[in-house]
Amino acid sequence: HELRTPLAAIRAQVETIDRAALDAPSREALDQVLRGVDRSTRLAQQLLRLARADRLDRPDAPEACLHEALASVVSELFPAAVRQDTELELAADPVMLRIRPEDLGMLVGNLVENALHHGGPGGQVRVSCGSEGGVAWLRVEDAGPGIPEAERARLFARFRRGDGARAHGAGLGLSIVDSVAGRLGATVTLGRSADLGGLSAELRFPPEATV
Repeated sequence: HELRTPLAAIRAQVETIDRAALDAPSREALDQVLRGVDRSTRLAQQLLRLARADRLDRPDAPEACLHEALASVVSELFPAAVRQDTELELAADPVMLRIRPEDLGMLVGNLVENALHHGGPGGQVRVSCGSEGGVAWLRVEDAGPGIPEAERARLFARFRRGDGARAHGAGLGLSIVDSVAGRLGATVTLGRSADLGGLSAELRFPPEATV
């Protein structure tokens, strides 16, 4: 929390600079500052989420709407998708889970952010959920380069990125998802999206979590 506030203040101050009054090298320098602030902000946010994901307490979980959580995250991240010219698609069937909203937010947020981040600009990200045989599932797919099968298991390690990952990723998103999922008894499977061609991350919740 103490890192995010000053970073937000720095970004707000930088954004007050009139880009039209700058020459090309100065505009590029300004963009580098903004990218650096955004990288630091993302890392601070992920470290905070990681600390929360590692909590061992498991109080009785209330009922939560998986489809509403997806819609909320997609709405929140839509401006970022527009900025990088990525089509962000939502296909969510109504599903109710017994899960803490904080855990659900970390799972959905990190999966969608990871797809946007590594799918690259000008691509497509599809977010979907449903239930099958009494088991709720959540899937996030992108049209990026994907991850070779031999590398996928290693992506759950902290600060680990795929060899083809974009350089400014922190390598924490999937480890946070794996930590929360493990605590909840859910499973995470990485594969290749049959429709979009990039990475597909599928989360399946235990039967007792589905309402």
